[in-house]
Amino acid sequence: PKPSDKPTKAPTVQILPTAKPTLVPTATDTVTVPVALTMTSDTAASSTDEAKMKAVIASTINLDTSAIRNLAMTSTSSRRRRRLLSSYTWAVAFDVMVSLDALEDDSITSASGLSSSIDSSLSSNLVTNLAADGVSVSGLTVTTTVTSDDDGDSDAATIKVV
Repeated sequence: PKPSDKPTKAPTVQILPTAKPTLVPTATDTVTVPVALTMTSDTAASSTDEAKMKAVIASTINLDTSAIRNLAMTSTSSRRRRRLLSSYTWAVAFDVMVSLDALEDDSITSASGLSSSIDSSLSSNLVTNLAADGVSVSGLTVTTTVTSDDDGDSDAATIKVV
């Protein structure tokens, strides 16, 4: 190719925006609330029930399943004398670990506030939500514990729903 008589334009530098940084939870805004549930069912708990339980709990308390940690579920049998039918007591224990800043509910500003919200949501809606997902239980008891809360003491709440 022949050289041109016209000058060439200087190259332009294009500055592209960088990805928006995400906040990493810190020890000051991440809280853990241990939760224990007991309930009664006509069947023993299965691995399918455990998977459904985790998903329904997360949905009921309006969190992602990743916030439900260390889920453990057991069932024990007890026979009823008169009818010789078995009933099972399910025990479910897990931790809810979240950053308070990441919660959709801005009114929750402490571990005790989160604990109260979990108690209220689970005791009001969990049995119904499990039934909608094909898991039949009754006699729900919800227990949450907040250790080293923002007020420096340990708080525990137990709510029984029949």
